[in-house]
Amino acid sequence: MALTRRRTRAPRRTAPRACSGARTARASTEAPPTHYCDGARDCVDGSDETEDACATQTCAEGLFRCAYGACVD
Repeated sequence: MALTRRRTRAPRRTAPRACSGARTARASTEAPPTHYCDGARDCVDGSDETEDACATQTCAEGLFRCAYGACVD
């Protein structure tokens, strides 16, 4: 009995979204508000993780606020 290797695919990653610094009226290609200040850079320009973007962000229950304002667990 010969053993064969099974190829597994890595999970598909989506390209970072293009985002604006403003958190109002976004185009469909921009990150949703839930992606702001979550500790992961979702926008090409990083605007979803800046100190300015995170300054007014309220962290959900059970999350900790990082020095720059991101909400992480």
